[in-house]
Amino acid sequence: MRNLIVCCDGTWNTPDQKHNGVPVPTNVVRLYNAVVDMNPKKKILQLKYYHPGVGTDGNWWQKVAGGTMAVGLSKNIMSAYKWLGVNYVPQDRIFLFGFSRGAYTVRS
Repeated sequence: MRNLIVCCDGTWNTPDQKHNGVPVPTNVVRLYNAVVDMNPKKKILQLKYYHPGVGTDGNWWQKVAGGTMAVGLSKNIMSAYKWLGVNYVPQDRIFLFGFSRGAYTVRS
């Protein structure tokens, strides 16, 4: 048995965000970074996946379209579920975490 952890961030959120030059990781990024490869108490392998929010890919216009109209949301959903499909084996436990449209992504 393994734990599969999927973390999907919200609109315009990326793991390398900065404010005035200072890194400001989102709570989704913090959660992703806090997951260890092996649960030390139960000796369970943990695999994790992170996906940035919509509106983080492409040129300026694509970022605006992604953030305001959720363009790219289907791609994010498919990417997360592809990762699950490739990694899942019977008896694995799945944990889904998301913020904003990232929450919608993992619930879809």
